[in-house]
Amino acid sequence: MCAFGYNIEVSTAMNQTASIQMPANAFFDAEIWLQSSFKNELFYAFNDKHLDYLERYINATLREHKDRTGFTLLEKLPKFYHEAKNRVALLKIIARLKAK
Repeated sequence: MCAFGYNIEVSTAMNQTASIQMPANAFFDAEIWLQSSFKNELFYAFNDKHLDYLERYINATLREHKDRTGFTLLEKLPKFYHEAKNRVALLKIIARLKAK
């Protein structure tokens, strides 16, 4: 299991009433280590737990969409993560990233 990756969120105080929340990799301009090209897209995971979560979702044959509010991680994923035709190829990428 890969244990590397940098995914904490940092908060930058704008003033006493506002702040910006953003992923640390964007704040520090750091490259995400768990990434691979897929067709003309980029498949990525922030850490091993995120990779496991994506693997479970992509591997699922039944994906229920009830009770989703539009604000879940799954709703924010690019379309190619959801398409069944990409399942086998994405699972191969995940296995390769786990082996790193």
